[in-house]
Amino acid sequence: MSIKGIYKLVESGFHEEALNKIRAAKDGGESNPILKLFEALALYDGNKDLECLILLNTFLSEIDSDHEKYNYALFTSGICLMNLGLPAEASRLFNLVPNEYPGVEDERREARLKANESREAKNTFNSILDRTNT
Repeated sequence: MSIKGIYKLVESGFHEEALNKIRAAKDGGESNPILKLFEALALYDGNKDLECLILLNTFLSEIDSDHEKYNYALFTSGICLMNLGLPAEASRLFNLVPNEYPGVEDERREARLKANESREAKNTFNSILDRTNT
């Protein structure tokens, strides 16, 4: 199956079929990095954020920053980090995405808010521990 055909499967929500075709393509020697992006997207839609993030990292390491899907992969990586409870790390990625990217300002705001809440919760937790361990 062609790469376009695999993309259509992912886009249409046929994730298991797309994953099978991606595996077959890889087994057949296909090494186009875009397959990692498609695999990541199929996994993302299956709520497998960590696996998606790992594949996006590999995809980003294999392409140049001028690749048409570079910012998309960064943005999606940030979403995965948010879903995994890592808003400070997500915020750092969202800041690498150009301002004109759709939705990035909202995600930056949300990541900053969640990172601040997380930091405050950790500080409070440490304060509680300090008081209970003395």
